[in-house]
Amino acid sequence: MPIRLLSFVDPEHWPFGNPDRDADGYNTVNQAIKCNGFVIKVTKNLHDFLQAIRGRADCNKSNFWIDALCINQSPTDSTGEKPEQVKIMAKVYKEAKNVIVWLGKEDDDSRSATRLMNELCMMAPEERAEVTPMTLKTNVESTAESKDFPTIDDWRSLARFFYRRYFKRAWVVQEIICAKRTGLYALCGSQKIHWSRIQTTSNFITDSSWGRLFHSPGFTGIEGGLQPHHGGPATLAETISAKMEKSEEVFMYSLIRSREYDCSCPKDKIYSLIGLRHLQDSAVGFTIEVDYDQEDHDIYTQTAMHILDSTEDLLLLYYAEEAVVGLGIVGYRRYWADNKEPRHIIINGRGGRPHLATLELRAWPLDTISKAGESKQDVYHGKPCAAWLKIVESLGPEYDHYGHHEQTKDVFWRTLVTNTARGQLGTPEPPDQDLERAFAHWISRTCRGSPHHESEAIQRGLNLLEEWGTPLPHGKINTNESNRFASIFRHTNCLRLFRTTSGLLGLGTTSLHEGDQVCIVPGSRVPLIFRPAHISAKANESGSISHTCDTLHDKPSHVAEHYNHAWHLVGACYLHGVMHGEAARRFKADGKQLDTVLVI
Repeated sequence: MPIRLLSFVDPEHWPFGNPDRDADGYNTVNQAIKCNGFVIKVTKNLHDFLQAIRGRADCNKSNFWIDALCINQSPTDSTGEKPEQVKIMAKVYKEAKNVIVWLGKEDDDSRSATRLMNELCMMAPEERAEVTPMTLKTNVESTAESKDFPTIDDWRSLARFFYRRYFKRAWVVQEIICAKRTGLYALCGSQKIHWSRIQTTSNFITDSSWGRLFHSPGFTGIEGGLQPHHGGPATLAETISAKMEKSEEVFMYSLIRSREYDCSCPKDKIYSLIGLRHLQDSAVGFTIEVDYDQEDHDIYTQTAMHILDSTEDLLLLYYAEEAVVGLGIVGYRRYWADNKEPRHIIINGRGGRPHLATLELRAWPLDTISKAGESKQDVYHGKPCAAWLKIVESLGPEYDHYGHHEQTKDVFWRTLVTNTARGQLGTPEPPDQDLERAFAHWISRTCRGSPHHESEAIQRGLNLLEEWGTPLPHGKINTNESNRFASIFRHTNCLRLFRTTSGLLGLGTTSLHEGDQVCIVPGSRVPLIFRPAHISAKANESGSISHTCDTLHDKPSHVAEHYNHAWHLVGACYLHGVMHGEAARRFKADGKQLDTVLVI
């Protein structure tokens, strides 16, 4: 008989941290039900679901598999049932007839949100694209007699709907990826909606000006630093549609995409996805053991070593020491397609504790980060980009590196959106004038209207861009143009603008510092940033501060004797003008030798 599965979350706190709902005991096992003649206790959230489906003709005669009931969840269980079941969870969800996403009890927000999502999905894409915060008021006034048209309150309800913690739960990733598309739908109390409609809505919000509005506590009324999750379903859809041939790729990409998702047990960041390694190749062995007694940092390191051993490139290294908001991966796959250098990687210390292992790489030192600007999140949340403009000003009007000649005004906006497109002959494509115009309206909007102690410097930077040829608007800013660039900027991979000593412009992880070293590592699609493990600051002849890697006097026992220096891996970066192997080809032609880099 076909089995239906339940995908749900017992939250530590319910949406918006509502203390009344916390007090209701949604995460406490205190509700009695009868199963196979036995009385057992479940959480209130699961009890609510069971009550909800009793009254649904499309559910109340179905057989359900619910992990909270079907797997021994006791932390004292000595049978090893849970680790074995965790290994096959992906297979269970893949073979289920239906997967029901339980979002919790309904409220006024969920009812309005469900109605709005259904309306959006009935629109043609071009019609949906015209629904913006700026046009909504006009449309409502012109159709006042239509009670069906969504109001701004409906949109606010939709924003609040996506704050439900289900959308950022780690176990969701595997469940949604594996479920049959036709049999996947969500229940929120009595409200039922197909998951594809939630996914379509998520894509629309993420790619439109609504996304920025949904982040605003002033719009949602949700305080306390909680972040919306409206982009989650769209991110999962990208993983599903990526058409990866190997199970290891599905596992790695899912691990990267879901690294900000929540789980009560840190190990479940790994274990919640482990079954994805078998989707395409059931013969893949479980070299990553499910062991809830293992230290968290050991399972993380073991997983990293396994991925580096079993995949061709060094993609995992791009996410080594990123800040809370991490790099995205969309777009990186297209860079450095012509980099054929074989990778050189040695993992030392496999026999001891995993977290004491070291990584040996071969790399060409490229340049040093000399200036760092605002982060993407700073600007996205309204901070004027004064440091960006100072960096661009310091580069001068022309950008000429490794045979790549371009105007700095174009390099600026192309770097912000990692635009390094190539034509059929492999030469850089000329700047897209339409996109440049959208950038001009966006940068003007970003820098205007809010008081700032560096307002004069900001205006000087804007004047310089205009002098160099950027078509800045005079008077009214075109919101549609600004939103078009903002939408692209939201999807870029990197988070902080920087320049190097030699004048290269790039974007990297938020945690990068001035003095970090940018290197080209064979086997990596993009440049990597390293930081000396022991830093001493010394004044050079010009009076500026240089950073050097000290000798490892107190060398850890797991570091080989012949190493005198070690580095921390900061993460990946985009560096305009070298993303297609230009620097690597120059180094090879000049006979430049690769350095050995020990990463600890």
